[in-house]
Amino acid sequence: MLSYLIINHKNISEFQNSITDFYQNHYQKEYLSATKNTPLFVVCLKNKTIVGACRILTDFNRFAFLLDLRVQEDMRNQGIAQKIIKKSIKICKKLKIDHINLSTSPKQDWLVGFYEKLGFKKVKSYAHMEYKGN
Repeated sequence: MLSYLIINHKNISEFQNSITDFYQNHYQKEYLSATKNTPLFVVCLKNKTIVGACRILTDFNRFAFLLDLRVQEDMRNQGIAQKIIKKSIKICKKLKIDHINLSTSPKQDWLVGFYEKLGFKKVKSYAHMEYKGN
């Protein structure tokens, strides 16, 4: 049976090893520490093991950025990713966050379509920028 859980700064220590174990299959080793600085996660558990997760970076006021939605390969195509995103949106709305954002590859039409079906729209009024300074 699957269950979904919101992990925040109050209960992160209880789940940190499980989160690290889950994301180590998706991250290069040097990026694993990012999970320790993430204020919110929405996870899907199967028998107390994380099989899907999304990181939420937020200022708990105006902005939230959904990152690193992942579902264990053998658990895909069961609606887990969709439920995780819906629960991520729900927690952001509960926190009264005005802007819920994410970024995805425009080369993966299926992924863009997935997020559009969940209510996300491409933003044309902003320029995505990344610092590449000296």
